[in-house]
Amino acid sequence: MPEKESLPPRGDLERAVRIYETILSTTDDFAYIFDLQGRFLYANVSLLKVWDKTLDQIVGKTCHELDYPAWHADMHMREIEEVIRTKAPIRGEVPFTGGSGIYGIYDYIFKPVLDEAGNVEVIVGTTRDVTERKGSEEALYRMAAVVESSDDAIIGKTLDGIIRSWNRGAERIFGYTAEEAVGQPIFLLIPKELHEEELSILARLSRGERLEHFETVRLAKGGRKISLSLTVSPIRDASGKIIGASKIARDITEDKKRQEALRESEARFRTMADAAPMLIWEAGPDKLCTYFNQTWLAFVGRSLEQQVGDGWVETLHPDDLAPSVRIYTSAFDARLPFEMEYRVLHHTGEYRWLLGHGAPRFGSQGTFQGYIGASVDITDSVAARQTAVERRQELERLVTERTASLQEAVSQMEEFSYSVSHDLRAPLRAMQGYATAVLEDYGEKLDEEGRAYLQRIISSGSRMDRLTRDVLVYSKIPRSSMPLNPLSLENLVSDIAQQYIRTKTREAEITVVNPLLPVVGNESFLSQAISNLVDNAAKFFSPDRPPRIRIWTEACGDQVRLWVEDNGIGIKPEHQSRIWGMFERVHPQHLYEGTGIGLAIVRKTVEKMNGTMGVISDGFSGSRFWIQLPGI
Repeated sequence: MPEKESLPPRGDLERAVRIYETILSTTDDFAYIFDLQGRFLYANVSLLKVWDKTLDQIVGKTCHELDYPAWHADMHMREIEEVIRTKAPIRGEVPFTGGSGIYGIYDYIFKPVLDEAGNVEVIVGTTRDVTERKGSEEALYRMAAVVESSDDAIIGKTLDGIIRSWNRGAERIFGYTAEEAVGQPIFLLIPKELHEEELSILARLSRGERLEHFETVRLAKGGRKISLSLTVSPIRDASGKIIGASKIARDITEDKKRQEALRESEARFRTMADAAPMLIWEAGPDKLCTYFNQTWLAFVGRSLEQQVGDGWVETLHPDDLAPSVRIYTSAFDARLPFEMEYRVLHHTGEYRWLLGHGAPRFGSQGTFQGYIGASVDITDSVAARQTAVERRQELERLVTERTASLQEAVSQMEEFSYSVSHDLRAPLRAMQGYATAVLEDYGEKLDEEGRAYLQRIISSGSRMDRLTRDVLVYSKIPRSSMPLNPLSLENLVSDIAQQYIRTKTREAEITVVNPLLPVVGNESFLSQAISNLVDNAAKFFSPDRPPRIRIWTEACGDQVRLWVEDNGIGIKPEHQSRIWGMFERVHPQHLYEGTGIGLAIVRKTVEKMNGTMGVISDGFSGSRFWIQLPGI
């Protein structure tokens, strides 16, 4: 049958409540009453104190309205509904923080109060603070868990050496189960030769002494010896009387093996280091040197006692002392490798150059342990290097002088070419002018052969004038200032095409495939280069077809390539590399006029704009010239 309570008659309810309140005010437990909607009708003083509220402030309010956490309030509402539905009490445990900030773990019970008809009229509840009990239980659980989960052996024994407790760590280390060990004398684990040691430990414990990190040897099951580090503490009863001992034993057998292996390794290292031709040293984390090999000691003619610590600095060259110590200490502070060249006083009394390297040493746990380093004698190398430096300086001086001479010669050549090109044009123009005047004024008096001679003079003068003009342009390029700016190829190529159509007598069909990508270049020089390519495309045409020229661009990464394609006679592959030189011609002058400088001007201007150029042709069906410049 469900547990239940019945309400007293209505007339006695008020008196019953007063009695109930008086009783509940004397307990630290919380007492309260809910109506069927989960609203508080009553709470005793203990609960109001935790809430930091008055009775008037809580009556008629639900857990939600009293700022319970949502999950907490929802849980209690579900429990109240279950009590109403089942008419049975419900019990639970919950953490709670009150308005005063008090935190605790509480055990609670909700019970239904039934009226005469057996219906639930209200729900009464009581809550008890079980925080302290829970804490004690959890502390015991934690302690037991620590003892059981410890990798160390934790053993309890009496003062007369009888084992009373034995954890899993002890089972693992010694090989005995708890059933086998508990009740046995501790001497089960102690070699005969160490029995006196154990008796001494027990005597010290009885005097209240504690032993920490005491290293010894004990016996595992089967007689196997193991190395242990012991911490032994006295156990006292409630009155303070020593009644036994707690022993924590850590297996250090592998540590001992590693230490022995380390000692053997260090001995081997010392043997190898002393036999090595290099100068080897070691230092501790305090920057003080602890070891120098025999090679080093023989090199400086000093003993190990003189060198260790900071004694080694006494052998440094005075000029190298400060910088060497600075490099050494800075590397130590930063825990970084270092390299330095320095001079050390040799046992012969002369200073010798050494190249030294040092590297930090770290333990298996990442602990900084100091530095190890080695040095080699580089005196001969330093001398050779100094000779090489002096030789290089001499070569640099000669190169500088010859470069200056070459620059002067180039400058003179440029000035000469400019002067020749400029000064030649005056007599050429005079020659052309006189020949033209004779032909116009006296041509009728001359026979056909005479007029042909004059015409040849005029043509040769005109060709020579073009040649000198092109040489003049070519010679000016290296000296010209060439600012580079973003350029619209569409505008530039359109102007060139229109200019060509207006001024050239040869009829050529020019097709520009827009849009043309913009580039970075110099407008004047780029215009000249493109004009030369267009002029060549129109010049070298096949007699059986009219010249057609097609111009377009394409992106090449962050570069732009401008193409000028023609349907002319083409350029054979064996000629394509030399056509960019000065005065290079592939076809005779009488077939195709020209100076042989146009493509050299294109190459010079494009290279000065940080660009490249090239040509593709099979040698008979036209050519495709390209200029590549930085894009925008």
